[in-house]
Amino acid sequence: MLAFLVILAGNLLFVPLSALLVLAWAWRSGTPWSELGFVRPASWTRTVAAGLALGIALKLVMKAIVMPLLDAPPINPAYQHPVML
Repeated sequence: MLAFLVILAGNLLFVPLSALLVLAWAWRSGTPWSELGFVRPASWTRTVAAGLALGIALKLVMKAIVMPLLDAPPINPAYQHPVML
């Protein structure tokens, strides 16, 4: 419980500190990487394809549903007229 509280307190200083504290705790306790969820995917091509599909779906949902609900403009005015260098 103390380790959990120390790791959460690391977020108060700066966020990456918590990640470093978790890795230090795992190294010190001898916890294997697979116990933390760091495993190689069964198929890299399937993983990349799923990531692309989910990214495209998220972009479409955000553009078609979420942005109109928040009254966001369809085109970002900051990038409407890009300057070519």
